[in-house]
Amino acid sequence: MPAGLMRMRRHAILRFAYVIALVALGGACHEPTTPSAVARSVTVTAVPTGTRYQLSAVAGFSDGSTRDVTVQATWSSSDSAIATVSSAGLVTAVANGSALITATYQSVSGNMALTVVAPSVPPSGPSPDPSPGPPAQTYTLSGVLRATPLNENVAGVEIDLRHGGQVVAAATTDERGFYTLTGLVAQEYVLEMRKVGYNARTVDVLVAGTTARDLVMDRNRVTLYGIVRDAPPCAGLPITGALVQILDGPDAGKSSLTDRAGSQYEISGVAWGTFRVRAEKDGYTTSDVTVTVPASNVVNGPFLQNFDVARTARRALFGEVRERRTEFAARLPGVRVEVTTGPNAGRATISDSLGQYRLEELALGQLTVRATNPGYFDEVMTTSLCSDQPLNIRMTPISARLEGTVYDTTSGFAPLEGATVEIVSGLGSGQKVVSDATGHYALSGLYGSLVVRASKSGYTSEDRTFNISDPVSLWNFGLKRQ
Repeated sequence: MPAGLMRMRRHAILRFAYVIALVALGGACHEPTTPSAVARSVTVTAVPTGTRYQLSAVAGFSDGSTRDVTVQATWSSSDSAIATVSSAGLVTAVANGSALITATYQSVSGNMALTVVAPSVPPSGPSPDPSPGPPAQTYTLSGVLRATPLNENVAGVEIDLRHGGQVVAAATTDERGFYTLTGLVAQEYVLEMRKVGYNARTVDVLVAGTTARDLVMDRNRVTLYGIVRDAPPCAGLPITGALVQILDGPDAGKSSLTDRAGSQYEISGVAWGTFRVRAEKDGYTTSDVTVTVPASNVVNGPFLQNFDVARTARRALFGEVRERRTEFAARLPGVRVEVTTGPNAGRATISDSLGQYRLEELALGQLTVRATNPGYFDEVMTTSLCSDQPLNIRMTPISARLEGTVYDTTSGFAPLEGATVEIVSGLGSGQKVVSDATGHYALSGLYGSLVVRASKSGYTSEDRTFNISDPVSLWNFGLKRQ
């Protein structure tokens, strides 16, 4: 090729290369620059591998990204006499104890506390220092256990301290509620508490030195329920709209109305123990009861407490007084009718000319009434006053008598003279009469249940039971010769 043509070709190639370089340079000048992300955190995790631990380090960067930097990190152990760590994060136990393993990347560090147990046979690889390391440092965990809602110190609580699911220490609170757990290495534990009557609890505890940690449990609670009834001797039926309220203790002020199914009240969330409860309603007396709920492992179980309340309304007792002759015997005026028992004791009145009486404004309940009148036996009656109550009274004259004839029934019915008729039991016991020539006898001043015997020497005797209520009772006795 001619020399001139060769020079022209070289110039063309150089110009083309120059243009390509300018284009490349121009493109580079206009590309935006991005600042490189920097490490902000390092997180260390561990995976057991036999008697060793393989640790990993993950770095978190300023742009939100993360990356495994296990190989790039610098590893170190706080106590190489307990555990050593390789440049790849492999931890080897040298002696029993705890050490802090640290990974550093771009001047940012992360660490993990490890408790290790040295193997009985040294692992393969570089031998650790044959000289024994110092004993593992141990600590004490202690404190006071209290319970809500009374904030009382609780004795007899069983406490277990666990690590890895295994109990490593145990204690029971003393009479002051104090506990002590000793011989603990620095690590995190799960502490369990339990006692009858209290909610069992577990809490996480980090021991990094001798530690004071007070604990709290909660008393189990019950649902207090029941009915409020009309007090005996009245109907005893449930009363609706009665207010039941706790008066003292941690749950003072909690209340309920008897407006639920079956006229029940219900107060939930009541701590067990001893406290006072009141039931009240207009028209009834207030009933205060001291309730003792025993400790139980049942949380919010039922506890039954019923109330009886007496009516405060006042009522009347009324009726008529008659003799005990017939159903419509004569009415008796001037009879004293008196209440002898209960809150109305001493209240009295006199029957009028029609034999009628009335006692007003009497408290409700059981009443005992006595009616007295000269010439009559006292009459005592009991009744329940729950509303205006009629009570008719019958009185027996003291002159009430038993009379009749004693017969000889050996060969017919011939009047028997000289037979003895005697009261052997009951009112007037010992009173006796002798039949006359017509066989007639008469016993007076009788009342109530009596046993009367007719007898005569040489004859069989006859006993008869009577209930004397009429002014005159008749009975004939029959005796046979022996």
